[in-house]
Amino acid sequence: MLYVESEWLKMLPPVLAIVSAILSKRAIPSLCLGIFSGALLMAGGGPLQSLQHCGSFFQSVFWEQGVGLKFDSLALLLFLWALGMLGDMMEKSGSIRSLAVRLESKCSSKIKAQLLVFVMGIVVFIDDFFNSIIVGAISKKLVDKRGVSREKLAYILDSTAGPVCMLAPISSWGASIIVTLGAIVHQYPTAYSSGFGLFLDSIPYNFYAWMTLAFLVLTVGMKFDFARMRQAEQQAELQIHTGERKHGVAVQGSERGLLGAVVPLVVLTLATVGAMLITGLPQDWYIHFSVIAALENSQIGVSLLLGAAIGICSALPW
Repeated sequence: MLYVESEWLKMLPPVLAIVSAILSKRAIPSLCLGIFSGALLMAGGGPLQSLQHCGSFFQSVFWEQGVGLKFDSLALLLFLWALGMLGDMMEKSGSIRSLAVRLESKCSSKIKAQLLVFVMGIVVFIDDFFNSIIVGAISKKLVDKRGVSREKLAYILDSTAGPVCMLAPISSWGASIIVTLGAIVHQYPTAYSSGFGLFLDSIPYNFYAWMTLAFLVLTVGMKFDFARMRQAEQQAELQIHTGERKHGVAVQGSERGLLGAVVPLVVLTLATVGAMLITGLPQDWYIHFSVIAALENSQIGVSLLLGAAIGICSALPW
């Protein structure tokens, strides 16, 4: 039960989290501060009761009374861990460096280098954190030579990873939203049989994601930098002219290393889609089969986890 009646005071937890993240530049402690402050308000100011609220909310993510273990939520958590393992394997094997060397020839100008980062951000849509890790590791070796500041690179990565994952149903963000929408569909009478169909129909109305991507393309294409970003870009170009900035990678990438970066990403995507189709098949699938119906009835959490596991196996030979 919420003990705080003031509408303004209810805004305190997110404001504290945002201000703390800006000042400290540390996300996890800031999120914890926001969570605990919200629990503190709900508990009426009691510290022990606040901790109990935090514990009960955390438990509700993975366990529901009368239902048991919420496997989709647990599968999403394991999926994120698996993606971290896959990214670390690709980085340590040298596959990311090989891909960066191969893509360097495509970046003949500053605008093309930024647009290439944007395209890679769209291709690696499976998870926003995984997107930032993989695309960031590749891109920073490319944009340095073209005088793109790290601040601009961070903006491109962040403005691509989140929106793309929010629009893709085969992603960690998409899966989380589908699970939430599925609970709403089953609780209230709607025209949808699953959260997947509702998610697909909501994609055109995700104005934040579409406008963020559009503004990013305009910003890059029109060289529309202002305030601190303009200063950072000018400083990066000056470092190129004065020789203070390193000019990208100087080693040659092998075909084997290149495949080690491409194959796991392709296998991860195809395996996830295949798992969604298999887990969503009806008993009479050989009589009545529909791709959309199979996707609507698929177990998204299990499919993501299976796709990540197969992706990790495909990365082992490289």
